[in-house]
Amino acid sequence: MALTSVKNLLQMASINNTAIIGLNCTDYNSIYAGITAAEETKTPIICMLYPDHARVNNYITLRGFASLVTELAEKKTVPIGLHLDHCSEIDYIEQAISDGFKSVMYDGSSLPYEENVKNTCIVKKMCEKSNIDLEAELGYVGVTAIEDELNADFYTEPDMAADFVKRTNVDCLAVAIGTAHGVYKSTPRLDIERLAAIKEAVKIPLVLHGGSGVPEKQLTESFRKGIRKLNVGTEYYQVWRDSMAKNTVDSKVDILDIVGNVQNDLKVYLHNKLKLTEIGINK
Repeated sequence: MALTSVKNLLQMASINNTAIIGLNCTDYNSIYAGITAAEETKTPIICMLYPDHARVNNYITLRGFASLVTELAEKKTVPIGLHLDHCSEIDYIEQAISDGFKSVMYDGSSLPYEENVKNTCIVKKMCEKSNIDLEAELGYVGVTAIEDELNADFYTEPDMAADFVKRTNVDCLAVAIGTAHGVYKSTPRLDIERLAAIKEAVKIPLVLHGGSGVPEKQLTESFRKGIRKLNVGTEYYQVWRDSMAKNTVDSKVDILDIVGNVQNDLKVYLHNKLKLTEIGINK
């Protein structure tokens, strides 16, 4: 099956009152494990690239990432999406579209509101020319290291969300309701009432960033209240790191088996994680 648009995947999630996992991947192993686990569980996923992993860390290139996801998705029967995560540079988004990305996120959440609106509109026009899906963020999903998730001043305001969506015509909206990126110092508590109010104010799919470490009960409740895309990165990276450490320390493991073992450990994690979102989809 060829790549499926993120917009269509989120519509599928909406019909089934669940979410699609947006999986942050860094290399062939994480992409392969993600798409293979999706196929094995018959549960769609979205493979996402965080810009700095290409332009700063040199894990992969924009075109290489897009090509790998596209090639692997063509060999599967389950729908797979391709998405550029958290990008604040319009020129880089333009390059990603040129290199094959079918969905992008413009993140102007740290900017003043009107500037976020202005820049999002610029990116929206760019996306419309190439039939590309656009995600934006309103409110601020920060980092767990400084406990941004505890600062309610960063949370998304429902009335502002309605105005933002009306003026920008984005395809989906990332909201801040009590999550952050990284490893939480304490158990996060999602503001489900605020989420319900945002869902009532806007009629497009909502996205939850910082999904690693959030209790499953809160996640499934957020799906019922309008979250249609759940971003997961930190947990996936931790599984990759722990598997690499385990396999490289054990001298009995053949060096040529390390990569396959890491892929298998990633798939085991995903088989469990995807149970959160698989109900009713592609069954």
